[in-house]
Amino acid sequence: MSTLTRGQLLAREQLQAIAAGAGGALTVSSVADAPDAMGWLTITVRLDMEGVPDFVELQSGGPPPEITKW
Repeated sequence: MSTLTRGQLLAREQLQAIAAGAGGALTVSSVADAPDAMGWLTITVRLDMEGVPDFVELQSGGPPPEITKW
């Protein structure tokens, strides 16, 4: 039996569907097997930032993204 909630399962499926149709612009790097002690499910994604200027202005007011260039 899965320890994921229905909402977590749906979110995981929807994110993977978005990645499948993103043509490589977004990939799901890893998905935790189970939520952490606080109930959070960690999903790591990668965004292809090719062609995006080095300065990215955030509208959400959240933390800046961690940008890694290869």
